[in-house]
Amino acid sequence: MKEEILASEARRIALTAQGFNALSRNKQVSPLQIRKVIDKLGLLQVDSVNVLVRAQYVLVFSRLGIYDHATLDALIAERPRRYFEYWGHEASILPVDCHPLLRWRMADASQGKGIWRQLEIYAGEKRKEADALLERIRQEGNFDVKETIWSSPTSKPVYNTKLIARRQMIGSVLQEFMYAAPGTANSPVERIEYISFNRIEGRWRSVSMDIRVPVGLMPAASFDRGQESKIRLIFDPFPIAGKGSSVTGQMLRMDETINFEDPDHVVKEQHFILADGSGKSWLAHRYEYTKRK
Repeated sequence: MKEEILASEARRIALTAQGFNALSRNKQVSPLQIRKVIDKLGLLQVDSVNVLVRAQYVLVFSRLGIYDHATLDALIAERPRRYFEYWGHEASILPVDCHPLLRWRMADASQGKGIWRQLEIYAGEKRKEADALLERIRQEGNFDVKETIWSSPTSKPVYNTKLIARRQMIGSVLQEFMYAAPGTANSPVERIEYISFNRIEGRWRSVSMDIRVPVGLMPAASFDRGQESKIRLIFDPFPIAGKGSSVTGQMLRMDETINFEDPDHVVKEQHFILADGSGKSWLAHRYEYTKRK
């Protein structure tokens, strides 16, 4: 056995121990590989870095190379739970086996003990503000989505249950990315939508894009602030290109109703209207969201 090693050898040993040996990089990454990375590290630190991506995604990338972020999201959200988010080293994704070790800290924190001094006020006189923030967070997260499609007024419905929606607040804007569930043959991202309330105009504004159809950006707006549990958006008319190489197609109008049944269930219904003066309308899409626990 060598009693001394070179500094370069020591560096390689240290990097290999942390998973930086590049042996598993740039291959197809499976959920099992991601689990092994988390188990080896003990946790994934969560940090809202605003330059590249959130820290937990970088930690996995640095060890496995390019991978689908939705795979990590699904792994963290899957049931039965393997991981939970709590204050470990910092805000972290932790193995659920660590949960019993931290319950004493959770019990103290619920009474405003042992937390940052700057946060103590939110366990007391500003508790209502904290509760309002928690309610906002409940609107975010990962949702299983059931999509129902009627391509024409007389078509039979087609169902797609292999979708996951990930919602995140960016300032006052709700961002939604809809992914194909991991392991399916569909494209990684199916649909993108941004929606926000314009307080000056007193109405909602939205812009969305669906990569599965030959349509560009689809702006929309409401006429008013809507009801407490329902928003109705009217889209600008847009063209649908015909199939094949011929220059054919049709103009459509669309309106969308968003029903917030409860924090864990949302239903979006999209009605298509032929922009030919006939006013013929039909339910074309329904998205049923169920929040993952």
